[in-house]
Order: sequence, then C-alpha cells, then structure tokens
Amino acid sequence: MQNIDPNILVTLFCWGIWGISDKKALSYVGQEDVILRLYVISFFFIPVAFFALQHFQPGWSLSPEILLWSGLASGSYMIAMLAYMTAMSETEASYVLGITAAYPLIFQIVATIFLGEELLPQRMIGALVIAFGLFFIGWSGESAKADKQAGDAGAPSESTPASSADQPSTYNPTPASLVGSQSGTHSAYNPDSEASSRLESAASSSKSGVNKKTIICLLIATFTWGVYGIFDKKAVNIATPLVIYFAKILWDICSFFIVWPIMLRRKKIDWKQKQSWGFAAISEFALAIGAFTYLSALSRTTASYVITITGCYPLLMYLFALLLLKEKFNKMRFLGIILVVAGGIVVQLTESAPKSPTPTQRQGLSVPASFTKS
Repeated sequence: MQNIDPNILVTLFCWGIWGISDKKALSYVGQEDVILRLYVISFFFIPVAFFALQHFQPGWSLSPEILLWSGLASGSYMIAMLAYMTAMSETEASYVLGITAAYPLIFQIVATIFLGEELLPQRMIGALVIAFGLFFIGWSGESAKADKQAGDAGAPSESTPASSADQPSTYNPTPASLVGSQSGTHSAYNPDSEASSRLESAASSSKSGVNKKTIICLLIATFTWGVYGIFDKKAVNIATPLVIYFAKILWDICSFFIVWPIMLRRKKIDWKQKQSWGFAAISEFALAIGAFTYLSALSRTTASYVITITGCYPLLMYLFALLLLKEKFNKMRFLGIILVVAGGIVVQLTESAPKSPTPTQRQGLSVPASFTKS
C-alpha cells in the first residue's frame, strides 16, 4: 500500500474544520445567511490567488479550455448544493445523506467512461462501505435529535408541530447538516412567519413520505456531485492547481449573483450578526486551503481514488464534533465511524493495485510540488 498523499490529509482536515465552523455559524443564523457569508468572504481570496499566481507562475493565463472545465465544475457543484438544500428542507437528513453518500460510486463509473480510468472492484466496495458508514452516522444524528426532543419537558407530540423556536431547522449546509445531534439548533435566529410555515410544511411532508420533488432533487444532487470531479480532473490536466483554483473562484463569484436572489426569496438575510461572520471566515479559509490541496491531489493520481478517499471527510468532522462541541457518542455513530474507516482503508489499498495510466500520465504531463507549470 502506498503512503497517502499529504494533500489528501490536508484536504480531509480542512473539510472537517469547514463542517464544524459552519455548524457553529448556524448556531447564530440560518443556512441562507451562512451560505451568503461564505460567498462574500470568498471575494477576498481573489487578490490572494492573483498575487500568488503572479509570484509563482509569471506568464500564466486563463485559456478558454480552462474557463470551460472550471466553469462546468463550479456550476455543477452549485446545482448539486441547491438540490441538496431543497431535499434537506423536504425530508429527514438521514434519508438525504443515505442517498447522496453514493456519489463516489457514480463518479467511479463516469470516470471509467470519460477519463479512461480503470474500474477497480475493490475501490467500488470501499466506496459502498463508506456510503453505508455515512448513512449510519447521519441516522445516529436523527436518532439523537429525536431522543432529545422526547426527553425535553413539554415536548410537543407528533400530532402537534413544534414552534419555530424549538423545532430543529431543516436548512443546513452540507457539512453542518452531517454533524448530527445539535444540527440546525439556532440560539439567536428567529425565522419569519413564511420560513416557519415552510419548516412546518417540510415536517409534515417528511412524516407522510418522500414526494416526487424530493426524489428529483436527490437524484440531481447525487448525480451532479458524481460528475463534477470529471470537470476538475479535465481542468488540472491542462493547467496547474493554482490556476484552476483561481478560475474556480472567479466562477464562484459569478454563482453568487445566482444564489443571492434565490436565498432572498427564502428569507430575510441577517447581515449584522457578528459571531457568525467569524465562524464563516474560519469556514471559508478552511475551504480555500482544502480546495487547493484537493486539486493538487487530483493532479497527481486517479480522480476516482481522490474523490472516494476525500469523501471520508465527515469522519474528521464527527471526531471534531465529539472533541470540540462535546456532542454525544452513541453505538450507531460508532458503527458508522468503523465503516467509514474500513472503507477508507480498502480504497487506500487500491493505490497499490495495478491500474491503467491516468490521463495526465498518458499525455506525458506531471505536476510538481511547486506551483511552476509543467
């Protein structure tokens, strides 16, 4: 078994911090507020990436091909996030997590078709075990919330919807919604009447079953997350990770002007809450580092391996939640962690298995540790 790429370790750590920071920000404001804060803070990374390019890669440029692949990656991720958010507002988090956790399996299939990567049975098995582990951890979070509600004095009965202040919000961004037992409990956030109605409607919908809208959103989110890595891999095959990172920031800024009006239709945005800005800044900083190291890892090995192994990041997030947020540990979550670790080991073992050359290797390209373009 080959040693794991340090870029992957940094990515896993940063994405774990991302999830915890988002969760802390959500204790002050709603999901829409946090997402827009992340977009706004990302504006500050444009000059940072630009000056890094000027220093490490003088003469760099953004070709139409680079803009195409990076734009497709950013656009597909935005679509996946919007579909995921909608699904989370319609049904239980454990159900959404159980379905969308299958995206590495889809990616391995499309990577075989579009990138010419070898479809390794061991890697497919590892991805499936990881998906089951994430499902159990998500399920443990739902069980913990249900137990807490049942034990609270004066907890509303199943036939009586909770008030907007007591009912856990179903609007959580991807990382924070995975954490579990305390997810979406807002201490300083009071939704308006329209948002409150929407939450009660979602709770009623989740009891009566999964509707067609939810199924469509789950399919869109899972499939789109399953293919966006194709665009990232295509991009890092023609330019260095730093160039692609800069291009994706520019596209993300464009996405902001699409996401903003969508969020404004959901609720009034609270821009003044100070603590949430601090946690959002930590989250965006971790996202920025993780995005760069993810692209660096992607440039060095097969995309199916990178996408699958980095899909284990919720494991770090759960451990941080236990250590930093003092969340409760239960048997269901322990089983999920064991499955995620076991699946990750199986995936890592595939790196020593014989496999076809990557597209980068077939083109005779290599991306060194420095930022210098090969």
